[in-house]
Amino acid sequence: MGGQVRLRARQLSDGAGVFDRGAKRSVGASRWSGVVSVLGGPGIPCRGRAWLEASLELPAAAATAAVRARALSHAAALAYLQGDYDVALPRQRDALEAYRELGDRKGIILELNSHAVSERARGNYAAARAWSEQVLQACRELRDNAAIAGALSNLGGIIFLLGHRGEARTRLQEASAMFAAIDDATGMAWCSNHLGDIALEEGEFEEARRLYEAGAAVFRSSGDRWGLARSACDLGHLACEELDYDSARKLFEDALLVFAKGGHKRGTASALEGLARLAVNQARPARALTLAGAAAALRHATGVVATSEQDRKLERTSHLASGQCAPEVAKQAWTTGSHMPIDQVIRYALTGQDAETAPPGSWPDQGAAAPRQSDPPESRRSGRVPQ
Repeated sequence: MGGQVRLRARQLSDGAGVFDRGAKRSVGASRWSGVVSVLGGPGIPCRGRAWLEASLELPAAAATAAVRARALSHAAALAYLQGDYDVALPRQRDALEAYRELGDRKGIILELNSHAVSERARGNYAAARAWSEQVLQACRELRDNAAIAGALSNLGGIIFLLGHRGEARTRLQEASAMFAAIDDATGMAWCSNHLGDIALEEGEFEEARRLYEAGAAVFRSSGDRWGLARSACDLGHLACEELDYDSARKLFEDALLVFAKGGHKRGTASALEGLARLAVNQARPARALTLAGAAAALRHATGVVATSEQDRKLERTSHLASGQCAPEVAKQAWTTGSHMPIDQVIRYALTGQDAETAPPGSWPDQGAAAPRQSDPPESRRSGRVPQ
């Protein structure tokens, strides 16, 4: 048994180095696209996460404190990537504590940023901003321009979600200039995406397209599948605004294929929401509500605990779709989607065929089935529809 423990400890140390090399390829929210590129493809996070979690069950003495801290960090990040925030957050706390005990300033910054990114994904934007500002302060103390640029980029994206477009644009433009100064094309690409979101929100469609396509070109050339899928979703929403529904469908479907294959729950939900919006625009309310119900169930499975921007957009889509059909049709479509197994959801989304009523079930890797919402959002609340 002792020999097996030593072997696993060596594998843990070697593996942590592999994940370290991947993490260095990306910045900010795209940190794990670098890990994916190192390990060979979008299906790798599922296997890599299981391997790391098993290795962390080794006795504490089997690996050095530094290796264990890195393994905790990587396990947390892969859980985040797959949308399992309730698993990611405890790992992040453990990793942050481990890095603090080691006095590893860069490790501390990494985990402060992980907390910021996770809280943003959960819809806790105020908490995300507080964590992100700690990251920026720590990076400035290190005088690391690459890290400062990444912190500014993440902070700008969070400030945008809080509704402060002018402040967000200033932060993002500062970050982009810093990335340009150090010739970091990937960092500039993510800034372009965030700035594109601001332009789209302000109705500047030509500028939004320019920014989104600039980011997509970098992601394509670097083989960044996650970044390219994110760009596809953004361009899909822009195509909906421009009434180019054929292009929108292809873009959302391309994104869905990448996210679903990689087990990226949050990305899968975003692509489903895009297809739901497209269905509303095409006056297909039953399809829109089926997809919206599926997306809502998937977001619930990720552990989102606050009303996020995505929740508000999904509620608006559901409200518009419900206004296009009878209440009983809306309820049945939403219920069908919210109880549909994920593989069936993907097939339905990609084929466009009518959904069949599916029995209640659980999403893969979810554990106990999450509580389901049997009615579309507007049937359960009487507040105004978010714009």
